[in-house]
Amino acid sequence: MLTVQTSHGDEFVLVIELLREPDEVKRNWWPRYLTGLYAHHKVPIVLAVLCHDDVTADWAARPIVVGTDFWTSLEVRPLVLGPRDLPLPEGPICEAELPLAVLGVITHGDDPRVGRVLEEVAVALKAVDAAVRDQFSSMISRALREPSAVEKWGELAAMNIDL
Repeated sequence: MLTVQTSHGDEFVLVIELLREPDEVKRNWWPRYLTGLYAHHKVPIVLAVLCHDDVTADWAARPIVVGTDFWTSLEVRPLVLGPRDLPLPEGPICEAELPLAVLGVITHGDDPRVGRVLEEVAVALKAVDAAVRDQFSSMISRALREPSAVEKWGELAAMNIDL
């Protein structure tokens, strides 16, 4: 969960959920989770669901409608992103590109090519606030499933790159 401020001064809470496969139980919790966060923070909440494959992304993108045929009390429409939406980053990553680069790594967490970009991401992470760095690093650690990428990320952390 990140508090984000836009260039226009608007603030919102970004909730990032990693979904590896369709999970109806998890999906059914999203309305309660989002309304609870909204009641607590009193700012808009955006749920971003990151998926490792496009089939799961298509499944997760369906709106959740709470209501009846004649009245909708609540509709949850997550921002769903999969591999087709977020490319793997290439080359050096500047601080402004870091959030999208991290999201790209997360959605490609089981792609054999993801290991090639981890060092660039680690270098870019060194330039950001420690709290943001910790959140991004943690999200990457949880998302990586490709064995050589998991090993490489562990090596980068062991080299004291503050991951």
